[in-house]
Amino acid sequence: MARCTFCGMLIEKGTGLMYVKTDATIFHFCSRKCEKNLLKLQRKPRETTWTVDYKKAKKEAEAAKHDAKEKRDAKKLKHDADEKTEKKTEAIKTQKNDSKKTAEKTEKKKTEKSAEKNNKTPKK
Repeated sequence: MARCTFCGMLIEKGTGLMYVKTDATIFHFCSRKCEKNLLKLQRKPRETTWTVDYKKAKKEAEAAKHDAKEKRDAKKLKHDADEKTEKKTEAIKTQKNDSKKTAEKTEKKKTEKSAEKNNKTPKK
């Protein structure tokens, strides 16, 4: 089973065309569509969207873009400024947590005092 010279699809026995040029180059085509695109219209298989070569080229291009992005991301390093800001944010967070805890303690004390005042009744 041969492959189509233009689209790259398998050609079943008994179907397709064989075109032989005068310089002895042989082209196998699965259909008239492929023959016309290559010989008459002189189209390139890598630029025609429905061919196997186009699909392979597109996959390779996407993979190359993905690899380049990964390399760029890997090259990014943390700078000292980033570390300093991280330390500052952590310090601020701990301060906020401490202030919340102290506020909660004062609220508890106030509620306890008010409860004690309400519970105390004058003795007769």
